[in-house]
Amino acid sequence: MNSQQRILLQPRTTLEAMRAERERLNALKQLSRQRMTATVQSITRKEKAPADRLGTWMNIVQNGLAVYQGMRMGASFIAALRKSFGRK
Repeated sequence: MNSQQRILLQPRTTLEAMRAERERLNALKQLSRQRMTATVQSITRKEKAPADRLGTWMNIVQNGLAVYQGMRMGASFIAALRKSFGRK
């Protein structure tokens, strides 16, 4: 079979079609990036700073407890993994 006898099953893609597809995908990517940015900003919005000393002290205590609980949970998770793999 020479090249003149081949039957093309699919039409060849033109440069215009490739450019249009790239622009469409870039627009989708931009929309996705905007949605992710909006979601992150809504999750991590800053709270108002407390006006009194008691509020400031309570924020410090809450943050300290959150860090402590995170470290305890991580340590217990590591201990459980080691135990499941046969180490004590």
